[in-house]
Amino acid sequence: MNVYFSLATQFENLGDEMINTLLLREVSKRCRLVLFAGSAPNWYVKSVTREINEVGHRVDIIHDKTKYIRQLMLAGCFSPGTTILLSCGDVSAKGSSSRKSLVMNFLSRLPFLTFAQVGASRLAIHDTDVPWLKRTSIRSGKISVRDRYSKAELAKHDIRADLVPDLAFLMQCSPSPAGRRVVIMLREPGNNQDEFSKLIAQIVGKLKAEGYNPEFAWQVDRDSDFNRKLATMTNCDILYIPGAGQDRKSEALDSYSNAPYIISNRLHGLLIAASQGAIPIALLDDRERKVRGVLEHAELGDLILSTDTDYEETFDKLTAILKSRDVYQSHVANAFNTEGRHICSALDQYFGKSSA
Repeated sequence: MNVYFSLATQFENLGDEMINTLLLREVSKRCRLVLFAGSAPNWYVKSVTREINEVGHRVDIIHDKTKYIRQLMLAGCFSPGTTILLSCGDVSAKGSSSRKSLVMNFLSRLPFLTFAQVGASRLAIHDTDVPWLKRTSIRSGKISVRDRYSKAELAKHDIRADLVPDLAFLMQCSPSPAGRRVVIMLREPGNNQDEFSKLIAQIVGKLKAEGYNPEFAWQVDRDSDFNRKLATMTNCDILYIPGAGQDRKSEALDSYSNAPYIISNRLHGLLIAASQGAIPIALLDDRERKVRGVLEHAELGDLILSTDTDYEETFDKLTAILKSRDVYQSHVANAFNTEGRHICSALDQYFGKSSA
């Protein structure tokens, strides 16, 4: 089976690189990969392919868009077993794209081309995407989402999907030493920013009173201004996570390796830090579904703090988590083991047994 995938879709932040690399590494153990580099920077292409090559499997890189599309279309017309791997991460529709929908509708009708998707959220679907999604889910049976909320959204449109955990759970979970450091990494809220900032200030004050050392950080460049503002407001240090470059992943993992806790509303900030032994404490409003759905499926819902409850209730729950680190570290390790096996089982079903 030949599997086609575009690297030009998501590469801006560390989370995108992590889940794309993990997915492609595992698929390469089962199939031949054909990757379109497109506008992806060279350092990113090299970083992804280096990990694939480390497991000893072949990958073809195509830089020219016309050549990639021609090869994909010919394979879809004449080569049984050809698969196009759709983007992972959050692919919820934020608006209509008639051009994209026309292309996907066309590709989904090619006789030998099937679609596969692993590790995605689809919390909203535009009407123009429903026909091709429904068609390919029936033809291939390889469409999955990573949370029950996305699965329910697809079901509203009679689109069948499996539930396969977030790809970050394929990372090896390593214990970290106990300590007093807490990484805080936050996406700016859509509304009530003043109230949210007051809550963060209260949480930081509570952590400092308990003898902890909070540090603000970001993995996504657009989060930098907000976290800098919070760090200044609360008189906290900043933990710098590399934003780009071929070695940003290893440098980020090193940064997290000495952090026993992380508080964040960023899914892959939580999970990447958790892979290095941090307890991932999610700070979410009650309407949030992406992060919540992934953690609930991993049976880590007890680590969710609500921004919509009374401050004291939030502080009490946070204090209880901080006092039970050994218990929660075991829960997190079990979650990585269980969810990782679930992902590999789905990949075996979609692409065949691993050769590694």
